[in-house]
Amino acid sequence: MTGNNLGILIHCDQTPSHRWMSFASWYSINTHLPDAQVAVCMLRGTPIIDSLHWANKCSTPFFQYFQETDPFSIIDFGDREKISLPPSVMAVRSYEGDTTIANVKDETLAAFIDYSGGCGRFVMSEWIHKVEAPFNRAMDRFGNPDLTANEIAILKLWERMNRLYAAL
Repeated sequence: MTGNNLGILIHCDQTPSHRWMSFASWYSINTHLPDAQVAVCMLRGTPIIDSLHWANKCSTPFFQYFQETDPFSIIDFGDREKISLPPSVMAVRSYEGDTTIANVKDETLAAFIDYSGGCGRFVMSEWIHKVEAPFNRAMDRFGNPDLTANEIAILKLWERMNRLYAAL
């Protein structure tokens, strides 16, 4: 399915890596679930980064909210099923009605995959404070012979999005 019944909120923190991570999440959703309605939110505070300028350039709603506010009350997803995702989750397959988020290291073929625990030779702790994105030549840099289908899907998506992200 194309996600026509989904309202997805990518929930970011104010860290440099969440710029590229939220873009990767959005790109993957836009690619595999093009009919889903997507927005990006961040808890209000003093941003370390210049917010998420890519969202405006990609016509994606972005807003900040106060701690006591439910972010889903700010954006109208209508009757769609609402899902809140951390930016480390990407959509790598079509949506079949299951919002389970699988670990990238598992062989579970879910629509939503979380790479926060690493992906091939990609180690999140080495990238968590970087503004630079790991997308360029991702398969060459982070691939290994033991990749799961989910890891391959993530790394291939990173390579596909590299040029667009660099142009933003």
